[in-house]
Amino acid sequence: SSSFFQSENKKLLYSAAKLEGIEEKDLEIVSLGGLKAGGVSIHHGRTWHGSGKNKSKDLPRRGLGLHFVPAEVRFTKDARKSKLWRNYVPDKKEEEN
Repeated sequence: SSSFFQSENKKLLYSAAKLEGIEEKDLEIVSLGGLKAGGVSIHHGRTWHGSGKNKSKDLPRRGLGLHFVPAEVRFTKDARKSKLWRNYVPDKKEEEN
């Protein structure tokens, strides 16, 4: 994690922020470089995040993503383009029932 937003990768971060209308000066970069194996990071779903290479030679990195969505949320048809959300978008037949 200490190298994810360093040097060349930071340019990518700044470029993505600019596309979202966010100024470099408004970014807050927080490092979890001290996070030990088995540790956990919990953050807002819209937080840009990432990590460096898995340094273990024999253990895979595991990840668990939980997405909480308010019950009143209705997905737009554009959500069908998302691998994550497409199964939650009713097709026209379901909407009519």
